[in-house]
Formats: sequence, structure tokens, C-alpha cells
Amino acid sequence: MESIRPRTYRKQGVRRYRFTRDAFERMAEAGVLPPDARVELIDGELIEMSPQGSRHATALHLLVGALRSGMPEEVHLRIQAPLDLGDRNVPEPDVAVVVGTIRDYAAAHPRNALLVVEVSDTTYDFDVDIKLALYARSGIPEYWIVNLSERQVEVYTEPSGSAYNARRAFGADVSFAPIFASSVRLNAADVLP
Repeated sequence: MESIRPRTYRKQGVRRYRFTRDAFERMAEAGVLPPDARVELIDGELIEMSPQGSRHATALHLLVGALRSGMPEEVHLRIQAPLDLGDRNVPEPDVAVVVGTIRDYAAAHPRNALLVVEVSDTTYDFDVDIKLALYARSGIPEYWIVNLSERQVEVYTEPSGSAYNARRAFGADVSFAPIFASSVRLNAADVLP
């Protein structure tokens, strides 16, 4: 029996329509996208976000609690809120640490972050491939993946082009700190459900 291989539409000559940030925002304002739609704009494409399982939600809340203790006053946490990373990219990371106050972003989303974190349960390949490249290209100095399957926190630093030059993985009993605030000590066990 001959094996059946899925054909990709790229090879079939099908072209995709890529959206800009402005078109994406206008669609949301006009109601083309339902108000409860969980989508983000990545490389001009609308990407449906996975539903949150209980492990993901628990890890997210543990992470937020751990990061908030000892956080410098000049920064704040944005939880599952958009970042404006260019004309075709409006991701909604699980956590972004940005400079300024909450009110500083009332008129527009932040265009950069000191740290971006994705909690990864079912989306690891997307987070370590597409999202990592996006955050590196955008100059985000530090990107974490809370990898629930491997029970570790992966820390990526030193962005260069579409990659990060340094990667460290911390297991449950190892402590680490974000680059921007060495006083905020975390243990991977603090954020893993």
C-alpha cells in the first residue's frame, strides 16, 4: 500500500492573505472578530490560541505570583495582553514584563518587553520555533518557556537575528533570576503545577 502524505497548500500554489496590525485591529473593532475570539497576529496570520487547560492556568498564576514578589517599581506585568511587535505581529504572550506603568499603555500596546514568557503545555513546538524567532527578531532580551511536559523552565537570552545565542534549562530544584531584576529569585518548582 502506498503511503499517503499530506500536501501542503504552499506547494499547490495557494496564496495566503497576510494581515497588517492596522487591519487586524480594524477587524476587531468592526466585530469581524468576535470579542471573545482568542487570536493573535503572527507574521501577518491570524493564529487561534489554544484553550487553557488547568495545568496551564495553574502554572500561569504561579508564575505571576512568583514574578510579582520583588519586582522593581519601574516595571509591571502584562498578563495575556498584546505586544505591538511591528506591522504584522501582535502576539499575546502569557506574561510580558514591560517598562512603565499600566496607564502608560492606555493608548497603545507596548512595543517591547524586558521579558516574555510562554507557558507551554500543548504548544511547545510553536513556542520554541515561531514565537522564539519572533521575540528574538524583535530584540526581546529574555524569553522563557515554562515547559510543562519536561517540567522545566527554558531561559533564552542574547537575541541575534531570529534566534537566541544562549539557552539554559532549569529543573524543579534550580533557582534563577530574570536579567532585569536579579533580586527576583525563582525556583522552577515555584511555577510548575
